[in-house]
Amino acid sequence: MIIYLSGKITGDDNYFLRFLSYEIKLKKEYPGCEVINPARVGQTYPKSFTYDQFISHDLMLIDSSDAVAQMPGWKTSPGACIEFGFAVAKGKQIIKLEAL
Repeated sequence: MIIYLSGKITGDDNYFLRFLSYEIKLKKEYPGCEVINPARVGQTYPKSFTYDQFISHDLMLIDSSDAVAQMPGWKTSPGACIEFGFAVAKGKQIIKLEAL
């Protein structure tokens, strides 16, 4: 199973560590799963990427996933809300993560 991790990045100074913690949690809860962590993936994108380009690429990653795992607080992120709507429209499994 491939799981895309969704949550707030913009405006969260500790987003990378939060995403890493939830990536580890998912791997423990779903043995053998592969986690797409956009905080890690985003580091490989060109520095000149716009917000819209990030979202476009993230939606392609969701399209290649089996499920989307939503971190607590995702509703405060416009990008995570877009990801949720796309995942629902594509019929992806939605995993609601609890606070660590």
